[in-house]
Amino acid sequence: PRERTTPRPILVSAHGAGGRPEPHCAFFRRLVAGRAFVLCPRGARLGTDAPLDQGGFFYPNHHALGREVVAALAALAARFGARVDLRAPVYAGFSQGATMGALAFVKQGGPFARMLLIEGGVGEYDEWTIANARAFHEGGGARVLLACGREACAEAARRTEGRLAKAGLDARAVYGAAGHTYGGAVGEAIEAALPWLFDGDPRWLGSTGAAAQP
Repeated sequence: PRERTTPRPILVSAHGAGGRPEPHCAFFRRLVAGRAFVLCPRGARLGTDAPLDQGGFFYPNHHALGREVVAALAALAARFGARVDLRAPVYAGFSQGATMGALAFVKQGGPFARMLLIEGGVGEYDEWTIANARAFHEGGGARVLLACGREACAEAARRTEGRLAKAGLDARAVYGAAGHTYGGAVGEAIEAALPWLFDGDPRWLGSTGAAAQP
């Protein structure tokens, strides 16, 4: 973050299966415009032949993702100390990172207050139950943004949006017809909805929009 005198919040971004963290970090770094730390965990390597800077990665299961994220948050705090605000970080996951993020972090007592789940974790595989949604809400969860680029994903997200509302959790589903991606029309829908996701947490004020970029 550009601000060095005030502790800044954290957005954790988890890639999909076969993906890499760097493009996701770049995407969210642009959207938060230097207002927050963007922390991008790297899953296990797919195969061992490709160099580290070329191969793809995946998360073996949601328990592994949970351990990696918790360790990464601790490492970030150890490196940057008082510059890091560990309170109520935001979780953003794409595809496998979204599905496994929903499984790993919705239980009561998890670290995240707000979740952005893109093309995964939206209810296509019953990731959200009323009990899980209530546990997330009771544990400090504030808002969930479900973003899709496929119609099947969007239909599931709309159903889940209603289920989360019944559990007392603020949720919103957004759709951009772009396929299985976080870019294009999906990325535009995410950018437009970020003020809603961050609303109520003043640390994120001014964190989106071209005017706020370096």
